[in-house]
Amino acid sequence: MKKLLLIILTLGTAGTYAQNKDFDAQLKKMTQQIDSIVLLKNKMLQKQVDSINSLVKTNKYTSAEAELVKKEVVKHYADEVDYLIFKYTYNLKKWANDQEVVKQVKYDEQQKVIKYTIRIIEQNSKKKKEKRQISRSYSRWYLAAGFNNIIDDKQINTLNESPYGLWQSRFLEFGFNHKTALAKHSKFAYFTYGANITWNTLKPTGDKYHEVVNDTLQIVDFGQELSTSKLRNVWLRVPVGMEFHFHTSKYNHIKLGLGAYGKLRIKTKQKLAYSVNDIDSDLVQKGQFNVQSFNYGLFTELGENNWSIYVNYDLDSLFKHHSWQQIAFGLKWEM
Repeated sequence: MKKLLLIILTLGTAGTYAQNKDFDAQLKKMTQQIDSIVLLKNKMLQKQVDSINSLVKTNKYTSAEAELVKKEVVKHYADEVDYLIFKYTYNLKKWANDQEVVKQVKYDEQQKVIKYTIRIIEQNSKKKKEKRQISRSYSRWYLAAGFNNIIDDKQINTLNESPYGLWQSRFLEFGFNHKTALAKHSKFAYFTYGANITWNTLKPTGDKYHEVVNDTLQIVDFGQELSTSKLRNVWLRVPVGMEFHFHTSKYNHIKLGLGAYGKLRIKTKQKLAYSVNDIDSDLVQKGQFNVQSFNYGLFTELGENNWSIYVNYDLDSLFKHHSWQQIAFGLKWEM
């Protein structure tokens, strides 16, 4: 799970770097191509201007008529260059990362050539952020990770008596939230709902593993040293709740989220790793392990802007014939 979280964050950072690098490379390639074409267009323009000037000398055009024709010719070539740059910059936008591509084409009266400029403007992230927050409804993808364990009979003080390692059992959650402001012109209270996939891993302390005996799940001794013993449940989870934003400045806010969820178990498997005569062996067991097929619970989060401390708690027991409720706490990051 730790590796998966690290890979996700690394890919996100590497993706941004690669995108910026690709943008710079494409921009350089594009300007080189435009330079060569604009140079050719200016040569063609100059030829036509020279031709018009020669017609003035032979009295086929008056000076006033020649100036009008020259303006039409200049406009024609300037429009061609403008359209050319439009096509190039349009293709370039897919490489841009929070950057705006702005073009400008004009005729230099002194040098008698068409010139162009392309400006790359860094978008104001705060303005983008403000615009997104002002919107009454919006969706956010998020990633949450942290520690996962059980308590007995809804008593939080039994956490220290858990048969699972307190810091070795973890969870990872990935999904999206949709938020709608209750008031049209207020950014205080939001109704939220969404969906996510949650991976909950439980690691027994000692050399123990899970086994169903007489239709009851038991955590029993394996009889030899286990390098790995973990039970992983994968859930499809649907949360519904409220979120309150307490604004500390124009662009920052403290948020408090409260709600409930229902979840459906997708898969359960147990993995054991051990050595026999110095030969490493792995055992993967798939099954129900008396884990409930459906569960429900409460969640809360408290944080600032995109980060928050995140807690969720199952109201029903995790296993059949047990009074163990699952509880998870960690960090949540909205993308």
